[in-house]
Amino acid sequence: LRRWRAARLRRARLPASALERWGARATRAATGAIEGLRGWHPLGCLVFHGAVTDLTADLLAQGLEQSLTRGPSSRFAIDGARLLRSTAAAVVSDDVPFVLWARALWHASSRFEDALERSALPLLAKRFLRHPLSLAVAKTLVSQLVYETASNALYLGLQALMRGDSVAHELRRKFWEAWRGGLLFFTGSHLIMFMLPFWGQVMVDNVACVAFNTYLAFISHAK
Repeated sequence: LRRWRAARLRRARLPASALERWGARATRAATGAIEGLRGWHPLGCLVFHGAVTDLTADLLAQGLEQSLTRGPSSRFAIDGARLLRSTAAAVVSDDVPFVLWARALWHASSRFEDALERSALPLLAKRFLRHPLSLAVAKTLVSQLVYETASNALYLGLQALMRGDSVAHELRRKFWEAWRGGLLFFTGSHLIMFMLPFWGQVMVDNVACVAFNTYLAFISHAK
């Protein structure tokens, strides 16, 4: 009987080559679907990608909160209403605005480089100012001061509004903590991100926001 079971198990096992082929086909299919969506509706693809990462972030935040309050061995219960609120707040406050912000910075950077080329500045100054790192530093400073400030305030305000809480009270209690967290987190990631092409910038930001939006969802629901 043991030999018969062992023979059945051997026959049931897939050869490594077959698994590799199936994995390669699945990867190509997923990549093709993403590229097709990107070609059909680039903005929709980016926003959808952002919404998936937002959903993931709030699930992680809920898991962290339950682990801290009930213990790591407690059963994980998903708050569906909160999940939808957090995802909607993140899409409205960051996913859609960041696509528009990154595109505006990309076009502004191109116009700046064209104007710089026509200017009478020394060649060394031109090379320094249009270096990818110099442009990334400038975009990071502007984004931290303008975009992240508005985005964090909008996220916290929308969360409070959808919960029925006071928006002003929520911002007084939590805005500066969120802003300081964003300053520490995004300064490094933005320097890398803004040296990429526009499409890559938004995709990298969406992935990075899994971590930061987990933090935002956590503090926005802190008592």
